Amino acid sequence: MKHITLSIFISISMLSGCLFFDNSTETTELSKKEAKKRADNGDTTDYCERYNWYNDGTCDEFCTQQDSDCFTCDAQIACELGFSQVSACEGVDIAGYQCHEISVCGQTIYCEKQTLCAYDAIALECPGGYHVADACDESLDCISMQDPCGQSYFCVEDASPPCLALPSCENESVEVERCRLDDTTCLEVTLCGATIFCTQTPPRCGAMLRCAEDEKSYPSKDTCESMQGRCRQDYLCGDLIWCGADANCEPPTCDEGEDIVKACDDGFICHEEVGCGQIILCARPR
Repeated sequence: MKHITLSIFISISMLSGCLFFDNSTETTELSKKEAKKRADNGDTTDYCERYNWYNDGTCDEFCTQQDSDCFTCDAQIACELGFSQVSACEGVDIAGYQCHEISVCGQTIYCEKQTLCAYDAIALECPGGYHVADACDESLDCISMQDPCGQSYFCVEDASPPCLALPSCENESVEVERCRLDDTTCLEVTLCGATIFCTQTPPRCGAMLRCAEDEKSYPSKDTCESMQGRCRQDYLCGDLIWCGADANCEPPTCDEGEDIVKACDDGFICHEEVGCGQIILCARPR
């Protein structure tokens, strides 16, 4: 009876050795191919843990646990709104959530909180009558300003719209080319950079308005200028005439001790000399 029991025990032991792998005494590293073959045959040993095959860059589907290399991650990693990506959080207040790290699909980035100046649009303001500009205009008034972030910008004066108006004579006055010295009613009228002379039209005084001896009278400025010589206008007692002369005539001159001037200043005695289609103003000290 004892003989029969021992035989049965030996048979069972031999059968167990055929069904289960005894790999506790392995001294050499298996190849992944051999490990997969064993796993396919029912071996539950975690060879990926033993040989550090988890997360080694290769997807090993035979691992006892899920190998992270077998996941495909297409997510795009980025900082949330109000944060910008930086190389590290060194020197930044991490406790106040001024900088933090984000890890997705095996990638890690660092995100630093942006200031108002970095990502919010700042409305630049200028005083009334001025506008924001990148640089000053020499012809316009310019003010240097600073935005809330300490950046400089310029406020330039708004340019006036172009002036297209032309001066004209009013109150029954007439336009003349110049004001005579003895005409106290003649005034300058300036508008949009243009200047004309206006004189009151007095009642006809009966005086005869004539051109100089070396001049001829013409009915209009166009007719006078068409002669291709010198041409001047004169007026008296409400009458206007145009006097022209040959270009080669002798121009008028001032007397000895007098100078040709553009205007008669105080302290001087002035008079006009006409002829050869020209008018000059002569002045001498009082």
